[in-house]
Amino acid sequence: MALIDPRHGPSYDLSGGVGPTGRPAASLLLATTPRTGSTLLARLLWATGRGAAPREYVNPIALRDWAVRRGVGGAGLVGTRTAPVWAAAVQRDAGFRRAHLAAVWQARTDREGRFACKVHAHHARAWTELLDPGAAVVRLVREDRVAQAISWARARQTGRWAAHQQARGPDRPD
Repeated sequence: MALIDPRHGPSYDLSGGVGPTGRPAASLLLATTPRTGSTLLARLLWATGRGAAPREYVNPIALRDWAVRRGVGGAGLVGTRTAPVWAAAVQRDAGFRRAHLAAVWQARTDREGRFACKVHAHHARAWTELLDPGAAVVRLVREDRVAQAISWARARQTGRWAAHQQARGPDRPD
């Protein structure tokens, strides 16, 4: 089964892995809201080769794609519209969340034991008990809140959250 986002695939994995504790030695959380430039920051960190591989590992699309990678479900969930349904089920299953993070940590922790994750508040609520309490946290905000709100509204209306995605609907300015 194809992944919704190919960047969740094994060709993007790092050659590191977690240590004997089963957790990364050091974690970085990019705490943000949508449309702040967090994707750009995450890509720049990844490109340095010293910022691990920050992605939204707990968003609905990532949950579905990593479940497919692990062979534990997601078969009927082939598009971005069904991903929130999948995520709602995951929110209620702490065992799934633990296994998900273990798989992500194993694949996306770099050789120095560093792991990075981009987390939006609305994605993280059910994950707080699993996220590393000792993580370094970078809170990213956008100074121009009106521009952020407009960008967020347009993304929600069109379903186009990134430049490489096709719009599912029209942009309806109000």
